[in-house]
Amino acid sequence: MASTLKINTLTGVSTAGSIAVTGEGNSTTTNLQQGLAKARCLFDQTAPEIDDSFNTASLTDTAKGKGIINFTNNMSGALTYSCTMGAVNGNDDHPYCSALTANRAFVTQTTSAFPFRSGYSGHNAASSSGDYADFFDPNGALVVAHGDLA
Repeated sequence: MASTLKINTLTGVSTAGSIAVTGEGNSTTTNLQQGLAKARCLFDQTAPEIDDSFNTASLTDTAKGKGIINFTNNMSGALTYSCTMGAVNGNDDHPYCSALTANRAFVTQTTSAFPFRSGYSGHNAASSSGDYADFFDPNGALVVAHGDLA
């Protein structure tokens, strides 16, 4: 018999902000808070505008194919979270694109912002300044952040 649980708040017993969830096969547990995305931003950099978001304050367009996602609530540490990015450019002449994320040698992510770069894969390698000749403004991109909030 199926049942429905309706609640507004989940709180751990031993630690209020920590709830263990039993995984498939009943052999492992996962901390629920650690597994949740802490921010996401779906955007069109050609406009530039945010189409949909969670914990995203704004999008800063810094140059062609380069920008910054600014968080509403900061992450706990600049190097203790990770972001995944996917991008499309809607151009059949160059269907192979790469979403390039923060690279410590050229740009630095902070607790309040995540810089990104979008360029075509298999084209010019990065110069000493970290620039690619083939950056593009994606007309559809999604960045998702995982880690701890401050």
